[in-house]
Amino acid sequence: MNGVDVTVLITRELYFDHTGRPVTTNLKDHTMEIIKGHYASLDDFITKWNNADQKSAIIKELQEQGV
Repeated sequence: MNGVDVTVLITRELYFDHTGRPVTTNLKDHTMEIIKGHYASLDDFITKWNNADQKSAIIKELQEQGV
């Protein structure tokens, strides 16, 4: 812009949980913690996810948790 080089030094993304409080971890870690809290294991989550009837329910549940 106008011949001036600009460099971004720091970027920050802010996420909110289902109660409206800011989340201090990154979105990936926040999502993993929610999934771990609702499913016995990653295999359990994947099994339920692969069941076509369950996908919309899982998506709705994650949305309610702020993901």
